Amino acid sequence: MIIKQLKKTKIKISEQLSLWFSEEYEKNEVDTSMIFYESRDGKNMIDSPKAMFDYLLKDPSFKDYQHIWSYVPSEIGWDDLVERYSEMSNVFFVERNTQQYVSYLSKSKYLVTNSTFQSFFVPKKEQIVINTWHGTPLKKMGYDIENANPAGSQNVVRNFLFSKYIISPNAHTSEVLKNSFRLDGIFSGEILEFGYPRNDVLQRKDNSVLKQLIDRGIDIDGSKELILYCPTWKGTSTLNPSDSLQQILAETSFLRSQVGEKYNVLVKVHPYIFNKAKEVEELNRYLVPDDFDPNYVLLVTDILLTDYSSIYFDFLVTNKPIIFYSWDSDIYESTRGMYFDENELPGPIVSTMSDVIDSINKIDQIKDEYREKYTVAKKKFVSYEDGFSTERVINYIFKNNRSSVGSVKKMLNNKEKILIYTGGMQNNGITSSLLNLLKNIDYQKYDVTCFMGNPNTREKLANVDKIPKECHLIFKPGYAILTPEENKTLRNITSKKNVDNINSELFPWKGFEREANRIFSNNEFDVAIDFSGYSFYWTKYILSSNSKKKICYMHSDMNADRQKIVNGKQVHYKSLGQLFSVYNRFDMLLAVSPVMADVNKNSLINFIPEEKISFVLNSLDLDKLYGDDVISTEKRNVNIRKVNFEIDLIDKQDVIVWETYKQEFSKRIPYKKDMKIKAIAYAKYKNNELYKILMDDIYVGWVEAEKFVKNYPTIVSKEPYKSYGYIKNVKNKVFWIDLPTSDSSKRYGTTDFYKYMYVKIVEKAILSNGDMYFHITINNEIDGWVYSNVINETIKFSRIRKIKNIYSNFHRLKNPKQFPLLTLNEEGYVKVRDIASNDAFEKAANNEDDFDFSNVKNKVLKFTKIIKNHYGVYYLIYDGNKKIGWLNKNFLIDLIDDCIVSEKKVSIEISIEQGTIKYTDCFFSNPIVNNSSNTVIVHSVIESTKGTFFSDGENFYETKDVEVIKEFGKYDLMGNFVPMPKNQDFNIITIGRLSVEKQQDKLIYAFQNFKKTIPNSKLYILGDGILREELLSIVKENNLEDSVFLLGHVSDPFTILKQCQLFTLTSAYEGQPMVLLEALSLGIPVCSTNIPASKYVLSDGKYGILSDSNDIDGIEGMLFESYSHKQNFKEFDAIKYNIEAVNMFYEKINS
Repeated sequence: MIIKQLKKTKIKISEQLSLWFSEEYEKNEVDTSMIFYESRDGKNMIDSPKAMFDYLLKDPSFKDYQHIWSYVPSEIGWDDLVERYSEMSNVFFVERNTQQYVSYLSKSKYLVTNSTFQSFFVPKKEQIVINTWHGTPLKKMGYDIENANPAGSQNVVRNFLFSKYIISPNAHTSEVLKNSFRLDGIFSGEILEFGYPRNDVLQRKDNSVLKQLIDRGIDIDGSKELILYCPTWKGTSTLNPSDSLQQILAETSFLRSQVGEKYNVLVKVHPYIFNKAKEVEELNRYLVPDDFDPNYVLLVTDILLTDYSSIYFDFLVTNKPIIFYSWDSDIYESTRGMYFDENELPGPIVSTMSDVIDSINKIDQIKDEYREKYTVAKKKFVSYEDGFSTERVINYIFKNNRSSVGSVKKMLNNKEKILIYTGGMQNNGITSSLLNLLKNIDYQKYDVTCFMGNPNTREKLANVDKIPKECHLIFKPGYAILTPEENKTLRNITSKKNVDNINSELFPWKGFEREANRIFSNNEFDVAIDFSGYSFYWTKYILSSNSKKKICYMHSDMNADRQKIVNGKQVHYKSLGQLFSVYNRFDMLLAVSPVMADVNKNSLINFIPEEKISFVLNSLDLDKLYGDDVISTEKRNVNIRKVNFEIDLIDKQDVIVWETYKQEFSKRIPYKKDMKIKAIAYAKYKNNELYKILMDDIYVGWVEAEKFVKNYPTIVSKEPYKSYGYIKNVKNKVFWIDLPTSDSSKRYGTTDFYKYMYVKIVEKAILSNGDMYFHITINNEIDGWVYSNVINETIKFSRIRKIKNIYSNFHRLKNPKQFPLLTLNEEGYVKVRDIASNDAFEKAANNEDDFDFSNVKNKVLKFTKIIKNHYGVYYLIYDGNKKIGWLNKNFLIDLIDDCIVSEKKVSIEISIEQGTIKYTDCFFSNPIVNNSSNTVIVHSVIESTKGTFFSDGENFYETKDVEVIKEFGKYDLMGNFVPMPKNQDFNIITIGRLSVEKQQDKLIYAFQNFKKTIPNSKLYILGDGILREELLSIVKENNLEDSVFLLGHVSDPFTILKQCQLFTLTSAYEGQPMVLLEALSLGIPVCSTNIPASKYVLSDGKYGILSDSNDIDGIEGMLFESYSHKQNFKEFDAIKYNIEAVNMFYEKINS
């Protein structure tokens, strides 16, 4: 019985919420007199939602309305709030993430939030979402954050798009919301630039605020003025905010000691760390409660001290001074960035507490000095804050009174709206065709939304970044809101092995439409296009979208692709079978050439009427084809890396501290014996290594790293502790064998491997840095120490819970000998002398099917980690950047320190700045300072056991210290440097995915025969894919390494293409061979296998040569014919073609 219960699927809360919502959405009707409020995910009852609630509650015209507040009972203040409103029959509180909460969400007429509703939610058409947001943006957000995954903003964008009204305090906020989330053209609601309701209180006097704070236990002297310090949250994990808190405590204590006679000093911390902050006794007396509306505190504040908190915009209403304490602006600017230059800020910008004190002591002078900037900022950011913002909002939304003072911003336009599912965004022909189309669309006439999955690899992110900024981006968030019955129906259909006779009417289309509304935020489109055309999973959302016309692309011979076998499997058979079953629901199926339309008409006659199949030509990116060759020169920024450890001065002398990492503006700080020094960031600038440091938890500046040594915390207390819990799913948290109190402390590894496992806690320890650690045991097999916040405690032991946990983690617990007993994060180099055919350690590299010992034998290889388990000691081995895996120490030979690992010939121009260090060898010998900035041509890149260097034959330069200006060649997939094609050779090139249908294997064999006659010929194969290893083996086995070059995916293929004498295509079938068109556009002679698509593109041989047959002999023959061919082929007009292709696309979507 227990086993049967254990086998039941464990539902996550996010999945459960989606199931509840799907049912409540269908069951409940909208109550026109119900208003739902949520402030900061139910954590408190403040901000603009509270201001609107107060106004509506007092207005007699809304006496019959019900007010529902979302709340999290465990958060501070809710018990008192629930009690305060208990006598009001029209005010209700509903616990967040319960079924009742979901029910109210689905039936309230009005929904008010200052943040976002969760990913499961979408309003019905008759519901009105009011998003008040929570501040004027100072820090960059949304798609404006460089190098961030745009999918990180997916739920914010979704919430904005389904909002009827977004409340904005000023034009800057409206513009940032519009641009940073690309709302323009697709947001169907209105931005009400009326000011923030929460700021109305700043126009009033409220003598009770100080008393309320005092009653809450805050230490305030009513005779003194008040300084409010508002530091922003700068961490990446809320698991360990103690370091931030120690700094905040030290800084405010120092501030209070210096100006406490005249000022009260209070702290308002970020909500992320409030719960931890209130546990700090010395801080708690000065800590503004998280449930206390900060705008009321601003009302009684005389000086605001902050860094990047947008609270300063609200404070402008008070006309009181602001000091910007930006001690970490260098770190912050390098990771996120801001919308304003520091020179625009309406107050002094200081970087140390000493400077803060100086500014406070001359605050009257600062008021005068910044009066003009303050006035400009007030006009720009708080011109609507007159005390009547709430009234304007209520009148406009609830009373339909449109005479309000303010600005209403609408963003919809009359452009035709196109929704495009992009495909997976990997490097392939479909992605290239998509990007070409998006670059050619006329955005004056069309509004385009790109829909896709999370681009979770560098490759995908790079391609998403190429999408024109005019396009909106929508990503699929969270779990689908299908009912349990709909989920069951979908599983029953898609789990069938036989997908040839699926009745598409049986799919849960009503559920799909509900889910599409969730994904697309109820938006309507004129045309919805599945541009990929390979997956039912994604196409069902296009078919279910609210669009007038639905189109699916067919990029190839779809039935042939369905039958294609890769590594013994028909990889597309099932997914395309499901897709074929719903083809009839599309209004049009578009092949990418007329011949491919005919092929698909014949092969898919059982799935779709032939009159629904048409074709459209793929377009070209002419700018990329004909633009000047651009050398990618990425600006070299100083890498500032966050660290967190204590250090000590080696020579115990005064400390020289610089204001910046560039070692500007130094000062001398006397060394004190008991001084605590902590490194919080590391940078390397012009070969100098520096730490950014705190002294006694107060920031002071940058110091030279070489003058310090790392310190470790000591054990303050250790005591028995009986509890239980689960290991959380957090990254890079260490599972220690010993407590981390010395350089020799040992570790099992990280807790990642043990996530979700049930543990017993037997002991706890407190370290001198304030960290608390738990001593845990797992299934009586492993015991060690973990940081306390890695454990989700359950306190009481549960036998059923433990059994369930063992069952769900059986695959990991069945063989505990696999667990690491020791992990050393060490790096070095080894050689492999011999190896066993298999290994008892399951993760050993030699247990992998594709492991090839010959690739690593007697080779110098790098290791990055060492583990010890019951089977021995294992090294994590890499061959260059390629991970080999774990190998047993018994098969390795340790190397001496100084050794050249590899040397590759290159031809690269590098830029060397003045002050850069160069060496006479690649082991850091004889450093020489470069006296002037210059450029150098280097001929080799050398990896030694000391680092990676460029060499010009005389000097050696660390690669990380110089900037690459230009490459005169590429590395191939074997790691060899391949010079750019030379004019004296006959250079043949092909570009495409390395897959079965592209037939690059036949091309290599054909070229081998061709080269015997034409010895100066070279073959360049650009692209990557599943046949990589097979093709590399063919090259090696036939000794073609000097003439056949597999270059992998190349971001600028046209640079190489332009230098070749022949482009060849050897596919067995194609939809529309874009690379053939691109080669023709550049005037490169072309030849191709005689397939329908190529025959069409080459106009039956008028533009290039077609093979007599599509086997090796036929390919060889067309290479020889191309080499000797003297006939002038017809000139391809790319501009005319592109106009035709784009107009054809417009014609199809508008027909």
